[in-house]
Amino acid sequence: MGTLIIALTSLAIALAYEVPAYLCRFLPSGIRRQRVADIALRAMNRFVSCAKAYIGLRLLYDRPSFVMPDRCIVVSNHQSLLDIPILMHYFEPDRRLLFVAKKELGNGIPLISSVLRVGGHALIDRGSNPTRSMRGLGAFARRCQDIGFWPSIFPEGTRSKDGKMGRFHSAGLRRIMDTAPAPLLVVAIDGGWKATKLKTLLSGKAPVEYRVKVLSIVEARADKQGVVDALGVARADIERQLETWRSGDLSAAART
Repeated sequence: MGTLIIALTSLAIALAYEVPAYLCRFLPSGIRRQRVADIALRAMNRFVSCAKAYIGLRLLYDRPSFVMPDRCIVVSNHQSLLDIPILMHYFEPDRRLLFVAKKELGNGIPLISSVLRVGGHALIDRGSNPTRSMRGLGAFARRCQDIGFWPSIFPEGTRSKDGKMGRFHSAGLRRIMDTAPAPLLVVAIDGGWKATKLKTLLSGKAPVEYRVKVLSIVEARADKQGVVDALGVARADIERQLETWRSGDLSAAART
């Protein structure tokens, strides 16, 4: 029953914030992106409160012990549509993120689609001309640099259906690095893969724990081999963290 309530509540929250998010498109670009980010975070805070109440959601946020750089590129594994709002929630209020996402997410999903389209995120058509996609990523990198947001990318390119990490692809990150080079901020996520389908959510078997941890800062050269090497380090760091979490060692995690 709780999962049905949270599904209906989530839809209601998304629809309630959809209109103000959509109307932000008529604001000047700088104000628009800040305002959309604020709207998305308010909606996420409401969702988290409801999910805690109805399905016992626990967000296990492990904060970094080191000082994060002023500029970086967030690199994370990918398990769920919730990864984007969860990461926005994790980094708020210290830093705002803009994401690289597939073009299909820009349509048909209440609130999320408007936030991605209006907020300045990169919506990439993976089936289109690669040159066009690379130009879009270059513009995205410049936009992040100009407004002080961190570009964020899921190098797997698609969500994991079983929690196992896929191959990390370097082309998108290379294009961002070509335009606005910065160190990689490596982040591990776990929990979302268990609830990738509505059927699973409504069955009452949805996960009640979502874990996020900043792991490391990886310096990367902007050339092809430098990016490939840095992604190899990032992937290994994330894989080790997933193994630690799944072994039951949660001693360092802070529940929120």
